Amino acid sequence: MDIAWFRDLVIIIQGILAIGLLILLGFLAFALYRSVKGIGESAKKIMSSAQEVVDSAKATVDNIAAVSSFARSEMAMPLVRTAGIIQGVSKGLETIMGFFKRSKGGERCE
Repeated sequence: MDIAWFRDLVIIIQGILAIGLLILLGFLAFALYRSVKGIGESAKKIMSSAQEVVDSAKATVDNIAAVSSFARSEMAMPLVRTAGIIQGVSKGLETIMGFFKRSKGGERCE
């Protein structure tokens, strides 16, 4: 047993360990690939459901805008006009009634 035999033994052991390590790394890489692939599919499902939620929210916003526009044009504006007329008539009557009121001394208010 000379030194060349030990050298060859060390080379063989290193080769066996390197092959085992490469096989182990291959299995780990394959397991990682399967995990990442599953995560990618889950992300696609989440994105599609999130897109549905966004579309639903946009439709809801459009409905709210239509309802508020209807309420403003069909309900609020006529009420504002009616309230303005009522307020104008009441102020006018108050002014006219003020001309006919008498103060405590028997004179008219001016």
